[in-house]
Amino acid sequence: MATNREWMERASCNGSGLDFFRLRKPYIEKLAATCAGCPVADECLEYALFPNQAFGYWAGTTPDGRIEILKTHPRAVARRKGKKPMGNPRHREARAAK
Repeated sequence: MATNREWMERASCNGSGLDFFRLRKPYIEKLAATCAGCPVADECLEYALFPNQAFGYWAGTTPDGRIEILKTHPRAVARRKGKKPMGNPRHREARAAK
């Protein structure tokens, strides 16, 4: 787990006043615009993935988007060898029913 969070000071969102836990469609466009071209997007994504940040908009990703990334991310795959699939089982069941 990343303990050095100095990168957060250089993030495009730092001081923006945006609420990165308000994940409604029109608002996500503002968040995405703020994340686009952020100089620390890689650090932000790594922070969101390990440990798994279940809430919020991190590095241009929603919680569902991060679950998709974790399915194939080499570090996540190595950690879960022989473990259950990623994500909330209810979400998987709901997607399968569509």
